[in-house]
Amino acid sequence: MEFPKHIVAVVGLINNEENKILMMLNHLRGWELPGGQVEMGEDLIIALQREVAEETGINISTGQLMGVDSNLQVENEYIPTKVIFSFLGEKVSGELKTSNESLEVKWVSRNEVLN
Repeated sequence: MEFPKHIVAVVGLINNEENKILMMLNHLRGWELPGGQVEMGEDLIIALQREVAEETGINISTGQLMGVDSNLQVENEYIPTKVIFSFLGEKVSGELKTSNESLEVKWVSRNEVLN
């Protein structure tokens, strides 16, 4: 199996109509914002909308770019470098549901997010 050398990823800070933030529980990393890897040739916005829907069941509209982060330190050939684009977003439709990547999904108040 060939490991990727570089990964482009997206993550979303998604609000609902009650101004709560969408969070998911990942079995490896714990609680996090939804998002994931951009597929080859895929648009960043489409990738974020796809990942959020796959992981949480929520369809979103994507807002402005919040930031770009990177992990460019090469530790070994099995850990790829990453560039992560973070976007704001809003719930459009859908109901919360888990996936093979999310053990639990929920809307969290802004005060609870950092906990």
